[in-house]
Amino acid sequence: MNEHARLLLITGGSGFIGQHCAREALRRGFSVVIVDLKPGQLRAPNLRYIQCDARDSSAFASELKTADAIIHLAATVNVKQCETELEVSYANNVMTTIALRSAIRSSTKKQRFVFASSAAVYGDLGHAQASEDSPTSPLSNYGLQKLFSERFLFQNEHPQLSTIVLRFFNVFGPGMDRTSPYSGVIEIFMRACEENRPLTIRGSGEQTRDFVYVGDVARAVVDAATSDSPGGVFNVASGRAMTVNELADMIESIYGRPFFRRNEEFGGFEIMHSRGDSRKIQTVLGWQSEANFGASLRITRETRS
Repeated sequence: MNEHARLLLITGGSGFIGQHCAREALRRGFSVVIVDLKPGQLRAPNLRYIQCDARDSSAFASELKTADAIIHLAATVNVKQCETELEVSYANNVMTTIALRSAIRSSTKKQRFVFASSAAVYGDLGHAQASEDSPTSPLSNYGLQKLFSERFLFQNEHPQLSTIVLRFFNVFGPGMDRTSPYSGVIEIFMRACEENRPLTIRGSGEQTRDFVYVGDVARAVVDAATSDSPGGVFNVASGRAMTVNELADMIESIYGRPFFRRNEEFGGFEIMHSRGDSRKIQTVLGWQSEANFGASLRITRETRS
């Protein structure tokens, strides 16, 4: 770990993943500045909030110049929302990234830029395990926006700035957004169980996902931000494939009874199979997914109020 990396700036730090990243950074003794439109709940002596749009870099210009690492999480993260709100999602996912990189273009300080990308950039590779060298053919606007941002960042590097792109697979854990209509399948299933509603499954339920616990993701992000390793692209994945039907079985077990299941049409922009190869990040950053899925699912349920 780089002992000189003392200040981490996190855009979107009040969000689901961002709060866990901030906690992990604080736990390791780093100072953290969170830039987010939403007020944050974390409090610590070496934590500061700047409540603003991440595109408005003038509001945190001095922090951008002094940060040892910039962790860019702020985004519209739901695939369906990126289809229905194209202009908004493009502004949030592409233009914010461009604005941040432009703001530090003339920086003379050695900095690390960590960009939160997504497995959606791969599209559907069938049952093949996605490595960082796999072809990218996104099926959704969300995946396309993330892929464009990745390429923009590497195209606009300079000697003092190194970029790490982390391609998150399906992140879950405590703090998932319970109010959003665009939540991921674990949140949707848990909410349905708590409201005694059917579990809605798109298609046959035999589509697979690679679920990775948010605590593991936070470790990967802070490792990337504070490492002296060269930049590059890294998958953040568990390496395990689980069908949605298997997930439904596990959630029913956690809630102690079966629920009626209702099948809906599978969306055209949805990926059928997704599983990540995380050997590269293990080799370069020493990170690997450590959380037990079943235990993490239970913790996620127990922390819901």
